[in-house]
Amino acid sequence: MIAAILLTTPLQAAGEEYLIRGLLTRLVGAYLSRMAGLVVATIISALVFMALHGAGDPWLNAFYLLFAVVGSILVWRTGGLEAAIALHVVNNVVGMAGLPFSDISELFDRQAGSGNALVLVQMTLILVVAALALWSGRRRRLVSESAPGAPLPAPVYAQLNNSTAWTTTEVRHEQHPG
Repeated sequence: MIAAILLTTPLQAAGEEYLIRGLLTRLVGAYLSRMAGLVVATIISALVFMALHGAGDPWLNAFYLLFAVVGSILVWRTGGLEAAIALHVVNNVVGMAGLPFSDISELFDRQAGSGNALVLVQMTLILVVAALALWSGRRRRLVSESAPGAPLPAPVYAQLNNSTAWTTTEVRHEQHPG
C-alpha cells in the first residue's frame, strides 16, 4: 500500500491539476478578458474540482473550494502548473501517509457529517504553504509570464547580462511582430 501511494498519488494529483487548472481554466479564460477570465475561470474550475471529489459534507466541500482557489492563484502568480501540482501532491501524500496503518473502511465516506471543523487546520496549512511559495517566488524574482519574442523583465535581463555563462557582454532582444 505504501508503494501504491507513493507511485500513484503524484500522478493522480498532477492529472487533476492538468485537467482542472491546465485545460479547464485556459478553456474558460480564453473567451474573456484577462481579469474577467481569471475570476470566472477560477470560480468554474473550483466548482468543478469540488464536484469531482463528490463530497456531500459542507466542511469537505469548503476545503475543496479553498484548495481549488489556492491552486488557481498559484498557477496565475507563478505562470505555470508546477507549484499547484507540488502543493496537491504533498497534500495528498501527507493525507494518505497513515492509511497503511489504519482502518480504511470509511476512507471514501464523504457524506454529510463525515467532515468537521478539523478541516480548518488543513485549510490553514494550505494557505500558509501557498503564501510561503508565493513569497519565495517574489523574493527570488521568478519570471511568471513569458511569450516568444517578448523582452525579459529588467531584473532577469540584468542577471543574464551579468552572468558568466554569456560569452558576449551584450544581450540583444529583438521585438518580433505579432
